[in-house]
Amino acid sequence: MPSAKLTSIGALDVAAQRGVRVPEDLAVMGFDDIDAAGLVSSGLTTMANPAREIGQAAAVRLLERLRGAVDEPSTELVVPARLVRRQSG
Repeated sequence: MPSAKLTSIGALDVAAQRGVRVPEDLAVMGFDDIDAAGLVSSGLTTMANPAREIGQAAAVRLLERLRGAVDEPSTELVVPARLVRRQSG
């Protein structure tokens, strides 16, 4: 089974094999903005996953809880993702 990170790139390849024009006939978008996304011929539009920022925010929140600085049962923290526009979408 192909990696989920490569599925969108595979979709671009199959579209090209079948004569489907991207993005005119089909828009394709991936998630994670792996290096290969910018290397494929039509350039894969992706959402860049801010994994480092999510990890840092989680670590800060955990340390605050361990110190007793946060006493709510749960909190929500939004770490914005970034759209990387390329030719596929």
